[in-house]
Amino acid sequence: MEYNSFVSARYQVNSLKKQLADVSATNTDLKSQLYKMTDPVQLQTLAAKYNLTLERKPQYLNQNQWVSVSSYSQ
Repeated sequence: MEYNSFVSARYQVNSLKKQLADVSATNTDLKSQLYKMTDPVQLQTLAAKYNLTLERKPQYLNQNQWVSVSSYSQ
């Protein structure tokens, strides 16, 4: 009975090692795709395609900027 438990545990460990290797390979592929998508040259090409320009000093909207029309002052 103990031998069967040991063999079963060893099989599960080997199975988990194979799963880990598969997940690691998938993770590597996903990272590679992400790095290709965020490559600066690729992003500049995409920006040129859609006529986008780089803002040097962007002004972001924030949640508390305009609560209502009455709080908006020009």
